[in-house]
Amino acid sequence: MPYPPFEDGTFNLSNRDVVLFVGQENLVREQDAGELEAMLAVGFASQEPRFRSMAWEADTVYDQWRYLNFGSWKRQLETVEASVVVAQFGQMEAFDGVGRLTEFKAAYHRLLDQFAAVTQRLVLISPMPFETPTASHAPDLTKRNKDVAAYVEIVREVAKQRHAVFVDLFTPLSQREPGAFRLTQDGIHLTDFGLNAVAEVIVDQLGVESAPFKEIVSLREAIVEKNRQWFDCWRPANWSFVYGDRVSQMFGRAGGEKPSLKESFEGRRSLIATLDVRIQTIAHGENVDPIPFLGNLLPRKSPKALTPEEQLATFTLAEGYEVNLYASESDGVVNPTQFAWDEMGRLYVACSPMYPQIHAGVKPTDYIVLLQDADGDGEVEKSWRFAEKLTMVQGLELGPDGLYVCDYDQLVYLTDTDGDGRADSRRVIFSGFGIGDTHQLINSISHGPDGSLWFTQGLHVMSLVETPWGISRLDRAGVWRLRPRSLRLEGFFGGGMAGANCWGVAFDDFGQIFHKSGDRPHGYWTVPGLVRGASPIGSGSRTSANQSYSNSPEQYHSVGPLFETSPKTTSLEIIGTKALPEDIQACALIGGYFGSVVELHRFNDAGSGFTTTQLPKLMKSDNNAFRPVDVSVGPDGVPSLDTIRPVMPIPVVTRLTAESGVFLPKVTLRSSNPIFLE
Repeated sequence: MPYPPFEDGTFNLSNRDVVLFVGQENLVREQDAGELEAMLAVGFASQEPRFRSMAWEADTVYDQWRYLNFGSWKRQLETVEASVVVAQFGQMEAFDGVGRLTEFKAAYHRLLDQFAAVTQRLVLISPMPFETPTASHAPDLTKRNKDVAAYVEIVREVAKQRHAVFVDLFTPLSQREPGAFRLTQDGIHLTDFGLNAVAEVIVDQLGVESAPFKEIVSLREAIVEKNRQWFDCWRPANWSFVYGDRVSQMFGRAGGEKPSLKESFEGRRSLIATLDVRIQTIAHGENVDPIPFLGNLLPRKSPKALTPEEQLATFTLAEGYEVNLYASESDGVVNPTQFAWDEMGRLYVACSPMYPQIHAGVKPTDYIVLLQDADGDGEVEKSWRFAEKLTMVQGLELGPDGLYVCDYDQLVYLTDTDGDGRADSRRVIFSGFGIGDTHQLINSISHGPDGSLWFTQGLHVMSLVETPWGISRLDRAGVWRLRPRSLRLEGFFGGGMAGANCWGVAFDDFGQIFHKSGDRPHGYWTVPGLVRGASPIGSGSRTSANQSYSNSPEQYHSVGPLFETSPKTTSLEIIGTKALPEDIQACALIGGYFGSVVELHRFNDAGSGFTTTQLPKLMKSDNNAFRPVDVSVGPDGVPSLDTIRPVMPIPVVTRLTAESGVFLPKVTLRSSNPIFLE
């Protein structure tokens, strides 16, 4: 029998209750902050409740997308033994205006019916008022607050009909004094300050005593760690290899001393239970030891690695070119995925030692290393870590005063506020990018000539992202465009119709856009695909990647396929520098990670589009430890190559020069007007 509603409509927790949070991104952020959970854990310490979050970015009452074979709501609530559900919906639905109020109410009831099969003890939290976004060209969301108010009243009605506890965030937050600290960073999503302020409003309306608690910091630390382990168990990376449509692939199986991915996922359960006890102990006011930092518990076994000198000896270069080592593992370059140059000629390299799978108990260890060639001799003299504690980082790009980073399921912005060369501020710009396959996470971010940021994702990545313009969705492989000053995020292609593992975007001198796909030799002329069709995923499927792959890829393939070669390649750059010969200007420079090669392709006009002709290979190695995953022309006009280890031999950044080239002088751009970087 399901749990009955709260008696007399009064919120209370019984012994060993399991409280489940469901809703949109602000509850995901609460999971990462632990503010509300900490207040409830202290207020009901004697009842020793447990808390689980099943909030998911861009969930609405109409649609809660989940991976293939994820299970029904009833099954999920039964699995965690949920006895109380705390739900918050209506924020993103308010973008639809008052025309969908009736539909919203009916859909909310249908969703709550699913919860009620297990428990009718419900807390319904209202949406909160929008704030004006700080982005200069974003829409003024406060103009939508009349609509939000209408949705609040519908939630109030639903709560009354369900005998649920209702929490009104809209009224008290609308009455804050003018000039009070902002609660949100973009008009929608709560800052750390906002999460604390909103949590206090919620517990006050629930009647929970929020007495001062001296161990609140250690309590939140334990909660955040438990929630991180829970996230990686309930919503894990590489779902498709364990429960989805790639279960037949070797990647998800056990090998040597390493468990299968399924065993790894399930191994977190005992760890989560231990952390539950830790949280309850702290909430009782008892002391506990600090949570230890765990590195990689399963070190990878590798063949004997080549030294940089041995690796350089394996290269065959085109006539008139030479290569030198710019940086190696001794400089901190480990499993590099992308790099970018700043205005002082320094090189930021994204390094992902965690790739391709998060292990239970292991905290994020990916990082960004900053390399400096102070004397301009083409070799690094100084290196240090600019940022740490990242997860499966696969892209970075300079911004006006910081660094955009593709960090797992988030696009974040890192800044160094005190000038010590290390990031000390992290802002989540967008969250909700898919993690169904870590080989295909959002990646390869770069600026376009119009100031937009472009990045890509692969076939098992289903992204639903909350923005000041509403929910942006890109199902499976495709290309993203972000306009930083307006925070408008747009997805193109989708369904794998222009490559199943899109990886990198590049631009020529005329503003033409091209993108590469790592699952095949081909890349594509992107521009025709930016004209929107009837469906964002063509004939793709939201549940079956195989269906998307079989139905969608050839829809666009005939329009703009380029770079015919073999085998697979990834990463793309268009050459335009006096440091390289005239006869390869405007050619595409491509890294071939499968073939241990760097290729050149010349563009040819073909009617209203392009074809390409492959030129002699610029660089090739006879050892597959050389796997270029990124290529870029540096500030001196010289191409650099980023190579990742196949099983772990020697990651390096190499520098390719031409005898006939003209080296460009080092230029300091720090005084440039930052508007041009936006």
